Amino acid sequence: MNAIIRAAVNHARVVLLVLLVLLIAGTQSYISIPKEAEPDVSIPIIYTRVHLEGISAEDAETSIVRPLEQELKSIEGTKKIEGQAYESGGSVTLTFDAGFDSDIALEDVRQAVDRAKSKLPSQADDPITSEVNLSKFPVLVISLAGDIPERGLNTIAENLKSELEGLPQLLEVNIKGKRDEQVEIIVDPLILESYGLTEVDLLNALPRNNRLVTAGTIDTGSGRFPIKVPGTIENAQELYDLPIKVQNGRIVRFSDIADVRRIYKDPNSIARVGAQSAVTLELVKRSGTNLIDTIDGAKAIVETQQLKWPSGLQVTYYGDKSTGVRDMLTDLQNNVTSAVLLVLIVVIAAMGVRSALLVAVAVPGSFVIGILVISMLGLTINMVVLFSLIMAVGMLVDGAIVVGEFADRRLQEGHSGKEAYTEAAQRMAWPIISSTATTLAAFSPLLWFPGIPGQFMVYLPITLIATLSASLLMALIFVPTIGGLVGGAARVSEQTRTNLTLAEHGDLNKIRGFVRRYISVVRWATSYPLFTVMLVGALMYSIFMVYGVFNKGTEFFPTIEPERAQLAVRARGDMSIRERDDIVRRVEQLVVGVPEVSTVYSTTIAGQDRQSAPDMIGKVEMEFAPWYTRDRKAAQVIEALRAEASEIPGVIVEVQEEAAGPGGAEKPIQLSFLSAYPDATADAVLKVRQWMDQHGGFTDIEDSLPLPGIEWQISVDREEAGRYGADVALVGSFVQLVTSGLKLSTYRPVDAEDEIDIRVRYPAEYRSIGTIQNMRVPTKNGYVSIGQFVKFEPSQEVPTVDRLDGKRAYRLKAAAKPLEGESYTNLGQLASSRLAEMQDLAQSLDIDPRVEVRFEGQDEDQKDAQAFLSKAMGVALALMTGILVAQFNSFYQTFVVLLAVILSIGGVLLGLLAIGEAFAILMCGIGTVALAGIVVNNNIVL
Repeated sequence: MNAIIRAAVNHARVVLLVLLVLLIAGTQSYISIPKEAEPDVSIPIIYTRVHLEGISAEDAETSIVRPLEQELKSIEGTKKIEGQAYESGGSVTLTFDAGFDSDIALEDVRQAVDRAKSKLPSQADDPITSEVNLSKFPVLVISLAGDIPERGLNTIAENLKSELEGLPQLLEVNIKGKRDEQVEIIVDPLILESYGLTEVDLLNALPRNNRLVTAGTIDTGSGRFPIKVPGTIENAQELYDLPIKVQNGRIVRFSDIADVRRIYKDPNSIARVGAQSAVTLELVKRSGTNLIDTIDGAKAIVETQQLKWPSGLQVTYYGDKSTGVRDMLTDLQNNVTSAVLLVLIVVIAAMGVRSALLVAVAVPGSFVIGILVISMLGLTINMVVLFSLIMAVGMLVDGAIVVGEFADRRLQEGHSGKEAYTEAAQRMAWPIISSTATTLAAFSPLLWFPGIPGQFMVYLPITLIATLSASLLMALIFVPTIGGLVGGAARVSEQTRTNLTLAEHGDLNKIRGFVRRYISVVRWATSYPLFTVMLVGALMYSIFMVYGVFNKGTEFFPTIEPERAQLAVRARGDMSIRERDDIVRRVEQLVVGVPEVSTVYSTTIAGQDRQSAPDMIGKVEMEFAPWYTRDRKAAQVIEALRAEASEIPGVIVEVQEEAAGPGGAEKPIQLSFLSAYPDATADAVLKVRQWMDQHGGFTDIEDSLPLPGIEWQISVDREEAGRYGADVALVGSFVQLVTSGLKLSTYRPVDAEDEIDIRVRYPAEYRSIGTIQNMRVPTKNGYVSIGQFVKFEPSQEVPTVDRLDGKRAYRLKAAAKPLEGESYTNLGQLASSRLAEMQDLAQSLDIDPRVEVRFEGQDEDQKDAQAFLSKAMGVALALMTGILVAQFNSFYQTFVVLLAVILSIGGVLLGLLAIGEAFAILMCGIGTVALAGIVVNNNIVL
């Protein structure tokens, strides 16, 4: 090492050229490297869904979900298999173990799904298999709202989508809130019967006259000609003129018996922004592209297009992820600048301006070289990398200060700059290498952090390893080289020069100033070593004991000031979408006009949202104004809204804050109940929910038990129907005429990108249960009432069926709230406390042993993270021990240095007690592991 340092100093111009190249390349990398919000994380989840229009949830479980589960359960590496059957389809979601190969897993799933295809209903659509990827989440939502016709608003949205898709950084643009179109053929059954026609005639006429005919070519011997038979319908007029039947020489057309119109389908959701009807465009960027440039480009396109739009159209941006990245970049630049200034101030006071400038170079130099390494590794700048760079700023100058301080001593003794810095780098090389190695050893185990949190946090050790390694080069190569060229003795007082000489070679008793007082304290402590050790030991014991009694508990991730929140609106009853929307509007009005809220985005849903509570009818999302412009904190706004919403009768409004950190669940308390016996499972859920209600320490409780509701079952007596020449398919087709319409065919208009369904349907006055009960169907014996072979029975509605690992499952979710007089720091701590109380519920509540109860959500994430961080701390200490033994060749000195780690943990606990915060497993755990490396670093230098 000595030879390398001396060679570097002797070839100063080459080293300076290398440094200049690295600084230029690093600066260019910092400017050009893509900036993203979240890392490109591969979530270990793959799902398959199958659509079959009109199938019930229970039938979907039997014919779709279970056959898929049967094939998918054999795939290696699966952690759990979740199935869900719902109206018009079913899905199966596979969660894999951490570290899975997404490409191999995706191929295995697709092969298993292909094997299961033969067991699925023939009418079902092809299965769609996808993986969950954070890079596919929208980075910006653009909402278009205003009092303009729906078709005009949709046209503007479509045109804007086309313009945005021309932006190369965008992967896709999805329009939400826009209803699909269809051609609706309204047929009065009485008119149909008067013409002697049946619905079967309609079903046969259209498909046979709306198809692509590949007629081929003809070779006449004197030429070869293509033959074309135009057979597809291209507009509504052709549909009007389409013949259905010829009676007595007269052609009966659709225009004679039906009203044909191109309309929007019945709404299944209603969206508004700021209480105005809206259509939104979700922008998904390509992985590895610059987030800030992408969003700036998208906004520029919107501003250009806005000049062509009606003046009443309002544009709102929601969920802009570039804002957080911009703030973090500003914080990073401010931290680097502040660090350089602080180093200059402190080092100037101790060693003079020239030495201070040399040391200060280490901060931006290490930072820029670290960015260059990150860029070469193919990584991007994201929130975790930015946090790591900010964290690293304070650790980049240690080595440079040690070399600079030693060199300054030699300069005061009269050595030349070259000799002083060469000797300083050579003498301090191994202590600096060892101290840096111990710091890296503390962070290195984090490279194997498991699970989704680990895929996020792996960027932290990578960034710190890159920047700290760069700081080692700065301290041992570049700073000594520059110092050898420009270094010189600082102008110091005679007393300071005397103190330096005495500290190195003379009598320590003659030193004056602050150092003398420090020496006195150290001498007193070393004069009474047993008493000092006992005093420190008692202090540490007291800290651990006090923390054990007065600690604020643990939480998975520290509570932060949220940027967004949502109000989940829940109500029970078989309501139409308009009735649901009236309720959501009432909740929406509580938020609109709140000065601390910048954007309000409301959604009303017609059916059940499979990812939410069964009784959720809509949600009101809000984005808070920047924290520095608000009079109230987000928590105060949320509590005020919660109090106001509780006054709405018959409605439950849950306030859900933005999840904090990776791996954080929506609700921290989540339980799953599994059994092959649904009644026993439901009973277990009810028992636990009743216990939670009586406890009083839970809020926003929801379960997946079926809600009270009616569904009509139409049971066909196959034997009796067969006597009339009818069957289940015929009855089903006629029922669709009353509900959503019977699909006859599709066509592609010239002004639309996608195909449009052509459906035949009865007029609105016929759409009732009574119409179905009195319906007459054509048979070989003429028209017969379906009541002759059909029974109508009301039954309990089952909108969804959940399964977990091959068994029926119900879920119970909740958040924690404090009991009266209960002391707590934050809701994360409360959730951990409630989970601890619930661990033995299965026995205390006498739950059926056939029912398995699983704790998920925060409890699952917390246990995994806690177990890994404990192992990481042990591995880090083992690595540091090896490095210290190699450095000192002494077990005693190694033991003394490592004792500082225990003292530092005591300091961490004392700090948490002082500020009254809970121990955040993810952040405090990583911080404690990192602190161990820094503490050992300082003790090595000593």
